[in-house]
Amino acid sequence: MANRCFVFDGVRTPFAKHQTSLELHDTLALSTVVVNALNKRVGALEVDGLVFGHVVPVSAFSNIAREVVFDSELEDGVSAHSTSAACVTSYYSIASASDSIMVGRKELMIAGGADSPTHVSIALSPKLSKAVASAISQKGFGRLRSLSALKLSDLSPSIPAIRDRKSGLTMGEAAELMAREWGITRERQDEFSLRSHRLAAQAADGGVFDAEIVPCTSNQGMYSKDNTIRRDQSISDYRKRKPTSPNGSITAATSSPISDGAAAVLVGGERIAKQREPLAEIVDIVFTGSSAKQMLAGPAHAIPQILKRNSLSMDDIEVLDIHEAFAAQVLAVEAMLKTRSFCQDHGYRAVELNWDKTNQLGGSLAIGHPFAATGARQVTQTARLLQKRKGYGLCVACGMGGLGAAILMRS
Repeated sequence: MANRCFVFDGVRTPFAKHQTSLELHDTLALSTVVVNALNKRVGALEVDGLVFGHVVPVSAFSNIAREVVFDSELEDGVSAHSTSAACVTSYYSIASASDSIMVGRKELMIAGGADSPTHVSIALSPKLSKAVASAISQKGFGRLRSLSALKLSDLSPSIPAIRDRKSGLTMGEAAELMAREWGITRERQDEFSLRSHRLAAQAADGGVFDAEIVPCTSNQGMYSKDNTIRRDQSISDYRKRKPTSPNGSITAATSSPISDGAAAVLVGGERIAKQREPLAEIVDIVFTGSSAKQMLAGPAHAIPQILKRNSLSMDDIEVLDIHEAFAAQVLAVEAMLKTRSFCQDHGYRAVELNWDKTNQLGGSLAIGHPFAATGARQVTQTARLLQKRKGYGLCVACGMGGLGAAILMRS
């Protein structure tokens, strides 16, 4: 019989717009902050595994999880491996950890992710990279000959891709296509984004995030509050924003901000649950794929699939957290889920979202979106909300490449 898996705790750094309050910390440093914080909370228990991921390229290492073990207060004997799957990276981290616990391979693990677009590694152009590699292998004038054929244009750095290789679309362009296909107006996007910021501000100001946030050093002292949340703005402020593309409807205000940050959860099995009260139990995890042009439609597939697998309806879900890559994307997913033709084409039952139960603390539009950290942030907040609203909680997200992910929990 499979072991059960529980969420015992979760933490995150405050999230920050890139090149602002967390600029002192690279991806590894941010990761180490949250892992150390969770490790301090385990008491006499011992963490025996770490799964961690990142999305933004880092050239200094290939297995960030192992580097975190070395830089953190974990014992060197703790096994560690890494994940990377766009914006659902920490969903895979949590899934890998929970699988290890359910089969009895591990007892108590930390899983999560981090990203620092502020510290993105910039690569050499292909021609310059080849010339440098050739020069290194040469001696004397041979090195000069290897470099002499280079043109000025070859010296330009190779910037990490922001376009999906298969579809050729950026995430913003994909969201624009969804908005047009599903009739999502600029007005609705503005209203949804304003809702996210107002709910997040209310939660932050009410101390709801305090238990999950680990303060970090900054150039201005200790940094302990997300700087991504817009307060004191009205719908008229949103209306003044210019679209990010000609004839488009998406603005910077209705897009999740490029953010630095890290998040992690502590997961363990039944023996640990006898010694420590869990926040929630992980019931099921689903991963989906769709066409590259539908790169942000993942939740429209993950939600009905995980509900069907567990013989549940949306009425059974007390807490729903949908990753807000763009306001248009969330609203388009809502439209897809309740459209009979879409559901029939995929063999799904139509689903109606209950907004009283959805993104109750705001979402990525307001809180920020360090790509690999978002899933662990969602799971942490949903598990804590389940302490008050008994029942099932569901976290879902999309990822570039048409990925979708869902984690179902219960109190």
